Amino acid sequence: MKLRLVIEKSNVTISLYNKNDQVIDSSTWRDDRNLLEKLLPEIDALLNKNGAQIDEVDEIDYSIDVPESYSTYRIGKAVMETLKFVKSQAEVS
Repeated sequence: MKLRLVIEKSNVTISLYNKNDQVIDSSTWRDDRNLLEKLLPEIDALLNKNGAQIDEVDEIDYSIDVPESYSTYRIGKAVMETLKFVKSQAEVS
């Protein structure tokens, strides 16, 4: 299963993909400068809605089409990189 974050301008989409790279489900919303408060709860809701848990996610990636100086970019990247790190540490243990 793959979890993907896409941010284009002010639209945020998180998607869950199956092993065949087909979208299982997704959630899209407009970023109203509240990405920090909204991103993790939205990821959790998407996983729960589809009966999945984070440990079932094999791949985590993101595409953020805003300048790196924007907080939106830094928040999105930090959240997704943190999820990747936590997953990699869980696999080592």
